[in-house]
Amino acid sequence: MFFTPLSSLPCFASSCDDLETSHFCSPPSFPHDRNLASKAPATQAAAFAGLPPSTPAFTVNKVCASGMKAVSLAAAAIATGSAEVVVAGGMESMSNAPFYLRSRGVRKGVKLGSLGEIEDGMMVDGLTCALSACGSEGGSEGKVGNASRRSMGSIADAAAREAGVSREEQDWYALLSHARAKKAVEEAAVAAAAHEEEEEEEKERDGRGEPRSTSYYAWHGPEVVPVRVPSPASASSSSSSPSFSLVSADDAPARLDEARLLKLPPAFGAGGTATAGNASPISDGAAALVLCSSSAAAMRGARVLAHVAACADAQLAPERFPFAPAEAARLALARAGVASAAEVDLWEVNEAFASVVLATARALGLGSRAEVEAKVNVAGGAVALGHPLGASGAAAVVRLAHAMAARNVALGVATICNGGGGATAVVLRRSVREDGEPGDD
Repeated sequence: MFFTPLSSLPCFASSCDDLETSHFCSPPSFPHDRNLASKAPATQAAAFAGLPPSTPAFTVNKVCASGMKAVSLAAAAIATGSAEVVVAGGMESMSNAPFYLRSRGVRKGVKLGSLGEIEDGMMVDGLTCALSACGSEGGSEGKVGNASRRSMGSIADAAAREAGVSREEQDWYALLSHARAKKAVEEAAVAAAAHEEEEEEEKERDGRGEPRSTSYYAWHGPEVVPVRVPSPASASSSSSSPSFSLVSADDAPARLDEARLLKLPPAFGAGGTATAGNASPISDGAAALVLCSSSAAAMRGARVLAHVAACADAQLAPERFPFAPAEAARLALARAGVASAAEVDLWEVNEAFASVVLATARALGLGSRAEVEAKVNVAGGAVALGHPLGASGAAAVVRLAHAMAARNVALGVATICNGGGGATAVVLRRSVREDGEPGDD
């Protein structure tokens, strides 16, 4: 099966078989209605995207791996003949994560002036381990009801100690991620401007108004699609006519303070090495892909970015989730018939914590900084861009596909861990063009 740029979506909208999306701990925030509840978020996404009412849709919850699992399920549906065209992706608005009232008597009535215990839904559903097997040794805990739950950051600290990943290495990697994300944004802006200029020149030359450029940007389109969001003042207003602003780039990289990052204290307990600077920031975001069979792509003349060669899930003990991405990647590579991780041209490893990426790289044989720089997250990752939980897995696949096409390489792997000890991985293949020019895979 294949997946295509979102610019190809209009030619599929009338015949989409399914929509699979992930949504984890927060209500979706569509600009059409600021008060939407979180029921059936995939169905809501399909409706607001303009897909026909007859399009089936369902939501996946595999914690941080949800978006990539949605891609995996879409690929499986196509491979088994259950569907020909599927839109898969994920969304998360962590800034809108609700708070919970935990008192068991709330629905039956509570004492005047008392609301009972209030808990942060983002911590409960996203950033602490729900299983007692995670333990509580060596780090901060989140209070949930009458029980203490170990934070993901505390587990990442323990994994860093086990893998021998130092604070200095994590900070080095965090700065690398920021530098690459910033460069990718700048290159995208230059490419967009050049593409716009080429289109104008072509219009003047032959009057057709159709781009004929062979540039990568003209062929595959932008990786980041601008979206309208309610302005801050409008979001807090009861007005029936909200005002909107256009978000056209990831905003987290612009907030980097390099000097401060290097001095930040441990975020998850004394002696830890994970900080607010080398861990992923709390973020909102969304990502989507169009997956289709080869016949569906050919029939519609779709531009193909890559082929999904294999997918896999891995599961370890809950407190070992930072080591699961390497296991999932090995399984997926074996299913794709790839004998060694050394054959992979590019890796996309979700940067929940810098320590997770470095531990994964070492487990896969990428032990030196030079090897990490050459192959891992070449356009930056979640430490710089943010980790909107339900969206990150799908976003990782999008970044990998664009990076492979832009660099004209054949084999890539995206992998992401999830709380509870799991991980998901996707292997992508594409045909390398000897002339280096972009085109259908």
